[in-house]
Amino acid sequence: MIDSQMFKEPKLDVSLVTRLLPALLVVMVDDQICVIDAKLIEEPHYGLFLGPQIESMPEYVLSACRDQDVACTLVIYYCMHVMRQKDSGATCRLLRLLANCANDIVYQDTILHQFVSFLAGMADSFSGATFCTAVFDEFFLPNISRESVLRHLLRLLCLVFHRVAPPRMSELMALLAPTPQRSESVHAAFRVLSAKLLSHQSSPVTEPEKLDSPLMRVPAPTPAPI
Repeated sequence: MIDSQMFKEPKLDVSLVTRLLPALLVVMVDDQICVIDAKLIEEPHYGLFLGPQIESMPEYVLSACRDQDVACTLVIYYCMHVMRQKDSGATCRLLRLLANCANDIVYQDTILHQFVSFLAGMADSFSGATFCTAVFDEFFLPNISRESVLRHLLRLLCLVFHRVAPPRMSELMALLAPTPQRSESVHAAFRVLSAKLLSHQSSPVTEPEKLDSPLMRVPAPTPAPI
């Protein structure tokens, strides 16, 4: 815009309003249905009436997110919303979608910083294999050649490593070991993560203290008969 000296915003694509927003609304409704289904499964009287969990994504959302920055930005902010709500199912589905977003805008430092902050609040979800696959294998790991992505992933692992399965954590540590070509900040982040893992593994399990007192062997008094 500055080079061309044409200070005029590009015309808004009408399909963003007529097609993308309704499709995103469908995605939001599907996610809410899944949340309600998950709650009803715990109720024995309603378990027989649940429909299948919705996994599909509207085709226009997929194509628009790949080709249009505005569409990708809308999906990014919706993904932050479901992360804030700690909806692990919707988070998995949206991260898979955003891994192929237009111009890789989701991998900007400002976006990744927000994602890591919200994912850290979902630490309990990292105990599940499906959630780890979506976050690590499908979102972060394909782009760890970028130093910023690797740095943010190391920061995330420093916050949630205690919930990740040990075999999975060992695999990640082998994949994320920095090469000599990496910057000092990446090496420092990896050393911090390694130190936390070592401290967590070597910390002894505290056993409850046994009380050795003669009072413990005295029987409790019985109530007097009325």
